[in-house]
Amino acid sequence: MNKLENKNTFNKIVSNTENEIVRLIKLKNNKLGHFYDVRVNKNKIFCNSDIELAKLVTIFFPNKSIKILELGGGICQLTILLYNLGYKNISPNEKGDGVLGVERINCLNYLCNKLNIPIKKEYMGQDFFNIDDIDKFDLIITQNLKWKRSSNIQRYNEFLFYKKIIENGGIILYGDLCDTNFIDNEIKKYSNIEFYFYPKYELQLLCKKKFKYDSLRCILYYETISFLNIYDELLNINNENIIKLEFKEEISCSAGIFIPIFYILPYINITKINKYKLSFDIKIETLNKNSKIKIYTGIKWVTCNTELTKEYQTIEFEDNFNLSNRSIYRIGFINMENNILYLKNFLLNPSK
Repeated sequence: MNKLENKNTFNKIVSNTENEIVRLIKLKNNKLGHFYDVRVNKNKIFCNSDIELAKLVTIFFPNKSIKILELGGGICQLTILLYNLGYKNISPNEKGDGVLGVERINCLNYLCNKLNIPIKKEYMGQDFFNIDDIDKFDLIITQNLKWKRSSNIQRYNEFLFYKKIIENGGIILYGDLCDTNFIDNEIKKYSNIEFYFYPKYELQLLCKKKFKYDSLRCILYYETISFLNIYDELLNINNENIIKLEFKEEISCSAGIFIPIFYILPYINITKINKYKLSFDIKIETLNKNSKIKIYTGIKWVTCNTELTKEYQTIEFEDNFNLSNRSIYRIGFINMENNILYLKNFLLNPSK
């Protein structure tokens, strides 16, 4: 598995890229408008949706040779991040209206020169509606385009633009849902188009066919809750991704581990309580009959009475889950102090 697909490496690349961009902008004292200036003053350049979009690209598009276009990207910091993550065949776009728009295009040129990033810039300075060869791209990423939707005519133009991409086999990933109900309703008329919605940061994918869930990839982005006195590590053994959990004294009763639901089931409406089957492989280092796994469904905690063993076994748990609860579903632990767990092959599917 590519080393760039490791969660810790992803975070390191994000951090290093952000630090370099901020340093260079401050060095040149670029004035890029309030949207950027506030972030740069806080030593930030990426917003949450930048990072989530990049993460989703690495999960759902492992082929790094795909052709990507970022639309309306400002200084196109997301383009730079994806380039550093290995997506070399990426092109940025920013129309560059007014003084600030021109300054942002100049800033991208400056950053690419200093960071030695030889991306193609033939679409910089163009209105994306007028890009003639838009259908050559495999993936289109858009953000902050609500300024394009001041009338139903402009909304409809955007819908036609997206429709053309999809009909040519392309996929759209966008992170700005401020005013897309019109587009959504129009696109939903086409039965061959699937929606993938991630409510955490208002991100959405449009494509012609469902993504296949790949537990080997999604487990890379596991998250933890209340991990006081618990040390977690992602291992790769014989091309298998394995989470190692080392427990010390006095762990929190609410501690748990989970994979953000969108990485597993991007096409599921999580606003409803439904029955799901959660399964995973697990083994324990030191046998202890009192050590148990428990599951939080977003509604209640349920203890699994399966005795843990030194060899991997599959635990399957089926119940009603509330996946929209702010108190997130998770795998929890009972009497696990001073022991080590290993987990792999995480699956969560709607019950049949």
